[in-house]
Amino acid sequence: MSTRTQSAAELLTRQDVGVVIKTITPTQRGRVQYKATSWPACLHGVTQPTMLEPNQPVRVLGRRGLTLLIQPLTLEA
Repeated sequence: MSTRTQSAAELLTRQDVGVVIKTITPTQRGRVQYKATSWPACLHGVTQPTMLEPNQPVRVLGRRGLTLLIQPLTLEA
């Protein structure tokens, strides 16, 4: 039996912008196009029910493992 530990979040020193390519909700990861690559992504630090649709710009805050941590671009950092 193996145990899997969740990696710590690594926040970027300079936040950047990506674009949603697969819908993201608070309970469902999606995908974001960021720096010419498609990444798995999940919402981070969002307390209101939020659904991010394809082609919507998002703020990339950092990553946890290979998953980007994002917020809607309209939220203040």
